[in-house]
Amino acid sequence: MSQRLISACPLSRRALVAGSLTAAATLAGCSLGDQGAADDVVPAVSMDVATERPQVLDPGAADAAGLQVDFQVFDPLTEYDYELGEVVGRAASRFDVSDDARTFTFLLRDAVFSNGEQVTSESFKRAWERIVDPSSALNQHYGPSPHARRLVLVEGFSALAAGDTHSLTGLSCPDSRTLVVRLSAPYADFPILAAHPALAPVPQDAEDDVESFGRAPVGNGAYAVASEVQPKTPVIHLASDSGYILGAPQIEHVYLSIQDDSVDAYQAFSAGELDVSPCPMDDLAGAVSSLGSAPDGLVMGEDGHVVESTELACSLLQLNCGKAPFDDISLRRAASLAIDREAIADLYQGMAAPADGLLPPVACGYREASWIYAAYNLAAARDLMQPALDADDADERLAVSIIYLDEAGQQKVVETVAGMLEHVGFSCELEPLEQDDLDKRLASGDFTIARLDAVTDAPAAELFLGPWFDSGERGIENHGGYANDDVTALLDEARSTVDDAIRVERLQAADAHAGEDAPLIPLVWPRRAFAGVDDIQDLLIDPVGFLHLASARIDR
Repeated sequence: MSQRLISACPLSRRALVAGSLTAAATLAGCSLGDQGAADDVVPAVSMDVATERPQVLDPGAADAAGLQVDFQVFDPLTEYDYELGEVVGRAASRFDVSDDARTFTFLLRDAVFSNGEQVTSESFKRAWERIVDPSSALNQHYGPSPHARRLVLVEGFSALAAGDTHSLTGLSCPDSRTLVVRLSAPYADFPILAAHPALAPVPQDAEDDVESFGRAPVGNGAYAVASEVQPKTPVIHLASDSGYILGAPQIEHVYLSIQDDSVDAYQAFSAGELDVSPCPMDDLAGAVSSLGSAPDGLVMGEDGHVVESTELACSLLQLNCGKAPFDDISLRRAASLAIDREAIADLYQGMAAPADGLLPPVACGYREASWIYAAYNLAAARDLMQPALDADDADERLAVSIIYLDEAGQQKVVETVAGMLEHVGFSCELEPLEQDDLDKRLASGDFTIARLDAVTDAPAAELFLGPWFDSGERGIENHGGYANDDVTALLDEARSTVDDAIRVERLQAADAHAGEDAPLIPLVWPRRAFAGVDDIQDLLIDPVGFLHLASARIDR
């Protein structure tokens, strides 16, 4: 592809690629003057990227597609550096953590929003409070924010969420460039939570005119939304912000092309209409053959232009530890050993990897084969099953049901799992359910096996382990009633441990203990893939699926 020329006149993205500068200006109805003026125009570097249609762009209410835009337009306090394997400052130049892991002090960079308004500690306080406050313009316009739960540990959350106050008592602004966050309980991993785009700062306009802000949000990031986004806008144009505190990106214009799905997107990519696209499973082998695969699964560049990585997710079977047959640890272990995860992964045609534990490889603290019962071993499974098979009530005790979400792709996986369990002596009934019914069954504990997914948006091990294994109120996904006091104690110790290395060690110990107990059966880690043209360099695509466009370049 040749280098693009950007006109100040409104015209389609494809017209810019296809025509000369003079022809494009004619199509747009703009005058460039004489030919000499055209010769003085400096070509601008641009990129065309496939994306889904966002429903909401305001970061406080954004859906997944909206967050992809917000990731380019807003800078939260921190970011996780996947290459360094640590949390670093973004809008904050640095941060300090108190010894009790409850107070976090962020020193902000001297930055401005793209409209010229200063970014201050109050900008963050405003952003966080509008997410939680039911009376905020944000929540009144869009309904309850899906991101409020990210702030549940900040002091004053419950009172603000209940509408009893209009501020978070755990937020304070000693001066314009210092934000202090006080938590209601220790949580040393809080800086990684603060990296989410929904927790980025917003200017006063976000609340004063929430509708306009939602169409063209004003952020503090590397890019600005160049024009208002309407419900049927086919392309979202982002322009680099020359005043960006960390330096203007090399790619000056990004055109986010709205695509219905990855198949359509990849067809447009193959036709030369896009520079970056998700790669469907059916096209992955061909894309890797022609473009090469990035060795680290993160950075698209000269070593490969297909980024394949496991997501921050694990597809699993949750076992009800409070009722037969899985109140018996031997039968939980047997069920896990009966699963051939390679065969399950094959059902996903390259878009999943066999899981050897709950933590995917991209999570901090992952250790290969840390769960010994997440291996395929039929002989060991049958040995563990034998006492139950010999019992008088075997038929009744070993009859299980598998509840799962009734959606495309799930049935084949569940049928395959059921066959594997039946091979060692279980008898399985399959129960496809709608989401509401599935949620009710989980909440009531009325199940024996549930096919679920553990998903996070940050690579902290506690975000996987705490919700699924904590026997206290933090075990929000622990529907199966799993309880191990040692595991809960290790999780609590990790949350209050400021030293990163020691915290990871305690989380690894909690993970190993839980793996021994086998309260759930890891199946696969979902994978995703993106393909890019061969002149893209240094484009990092993280396991959440965010494209780090500000650090990328195109050699054209």
